[in-house]
Amino acid sequence: MTNQEDLLDWLCLFHSAGLPATNLRALLDRFGSASAILDADRNQLSAIGISPVAQRAIRSCRLSSSPARQRAQQDLHWQESQPDHAIVTLADKAYPAMLRSTVDPPPVLYVKGDPQAMSHPQLALVGSRACSRYGEEVAMRLAAELGRAGFCICSGLAAGIDAAAHRAALQSGAHTVAVLGNGIDTVYPPGNAKLAGKVRAQGALVSEFARDQGPRRAYFPQRNRLISGLSLGVIVVEATLRSGSLITARFALEQNREVFAVPGSVNNPGSRGCHRLLREGAKLVESAEDVLSEIVALAQGQLQWLQSGTAADGQSPAALDRQRENTLDATEKSILSVLEDEPASLDCLLRHTQSPTQVLTEKLLQLELKGLIECVTGGYRRC
Repeated sequence: MTNQEDLLDWLCLFHSAGLPATNLRALLDRFGSASAILDADRNQLSAIGISPVAQRAIRSCRLSSSPARQRAQQDLHWQESQPDHAIVTLADKAYPAMLRSTVDPPPVLYVKGDPQAMSHPQLALVGSRACSRYGEEVAMRLAAELGRAGFCICSGLAAGIDAAAHRAALQSGAHTVAVLGNGIDTVYPPGNAKLAGKVRAQGALVSEFARDQGPRRAYFPQRNRLISGLSLGVIVVEATLRSGSLITARFALEQNREVFAVPGSVNNPGSRGCHRLLREGAKLVESAEDVLSEIVALAQGQLQWLQSGTAADGQSPAALDRQRENTLDATEKSILSVLEDEPASLDCLLRHTQSPTQVLTEKLLQLELKGLIECVTGGYRRC
């Protein structure tokens, strides 16, 4: 994580009136850190197109009396008040790589829970608030099966399909991430407060908005772009033609993610959004297998794309493989040691690693997504 002094400067910039988020990203690209931004002179700021209003906002950040600095200090106290409170900025290595790869990543993320949950292989599962019983049952079945396959389930904590997806992920023992359309200290809708507490304990609540910001209609499309940006693909279970879930699907396409849709009754207006997506080329989903058969290859391509910046420095493929293996934990290294000579079955790997089935299947998925192993008839083998 960013050190406290630089985080304070970064939060001052985030809270500064008159300094758009797009300016923050451009400033970080140019100067590399928040403290360097605050040390920049007028000519340096003008040279990259920072307006006089934004320049005044930047200069005010070092004033102890500025509202932005006071709010930033309150944020630091909030982060220190609970062990599972975290603030992740674009300057952090902990910032989720999938989201960083999008065109418009948020400069600051507030988290309650485990920040690393944002970097687990994720699938978004979204749909109507006023869902049918059929839609709720399908959402819960898909979330449970995909969770058991090792994916983190991402959704928006809304009533209906979102809540069903989170509940099923929790019940299956999977990680789940809820992206909020309001500040991290507010649960909306209030009726999902108990569910939010469970998501926090088994994954993470995430928000890009100031902590005390209440829900606003305009914030939910912004929330939807984070849901798709964190995920390898978006599954729409039930949606009307004017549903926010279709906005999430549109963002997914713009972010080079896959879109899946569940068909429904032609008599149900809540299925028309999904049927439109299917006509436009979304993958039809009847079971988790329909998603899994597509997503591993897609995930490998996405990860290769994310790693292309590293490859551009001239490192050989073998060097990149060694670099990836250096990031593995003990269980993942143990799996690879078994697969050195020949393929191994799931039962063999369970005996060797002594890991719970849920943990092992998640590790196998992560290794497969990293391109280090592949699933073959009878088990797994090294690539």
